[in-house]
Amino acid sequence: MRALPQAFRRSLQLLLLGWAALSLGCRVEPATRPAASPTARPRPSVTPFVARRYYIQPLGGTEMEADIAYARQALAAFYAGEVIVLPRQPMPQSAFYPPRSRYRADILLDWLRTRRPEDSFRLIGVTTLDFSTTNPPHRDWGVMGLADMSGTVCVLSSFRCRLRSTGIEHARIRFGKVIVHEVGHTLGLPHCPTVGCLMEDAQGTVLTTDRESDLC
Repeated sequence: MRALPQAFRRSLQLLLLGWAALSLGCRVEPATRPAASPTARPRPSVTPFVARRYYIQPLGGTEMEADIAYARQALAAFYAGEVIVLPRQPMPQSAFYPPRSRYRADILLDWLRTRRPEDSFRLIGVTTLDFSTTNPPHRDWGVMGLADMSGTVCVLSSFRCRLRSTGIEHARIRFGKVIVHEVGHTLGLPHCPTVGCLMEDAQGTVLTTDRESDLC
């Protein structure tokens, strides 16, 4: 598989270093002042930090191992932590929207919240199927992804990443950018007005992803 584009690999170094320390480092409990007694004091305890675990939950559709593998690279380039892929689950029928023959992303978020592993930092639903949400004045607005702002779950689809793409690899790069974008929302990052930022608002088109390369 081709490596991430160089421009896409760059991220905020301080962010990565700080989160890497959280994921891999250790916290040392502060030592107390030695007592006057000659009896030796216990050594300070060392408590290892548990890595942030990003769980990816494939949902329905067709197999997407290559897309998920690329998405894992994208996550690792921007967010420190362990990425775990769960077994594929059927798409919940409660999320199906018959008038447009697609699924509702907001209902998928509700479904994911009830199935988040206890040790997860974030749960990310992924699918090849099309989905939508309400975006006033539109009752049913097709989207590439949806996330809980400062929450714990998000969901994204590769369906729109394939639209007007030059091929599988192009669509896969778009998908990697979308996962960084949606996870960013769960970390509290809003849409960014800067053209080319990975948090740029898609404004109803997948083509904005083609100019995005980094976080501001």
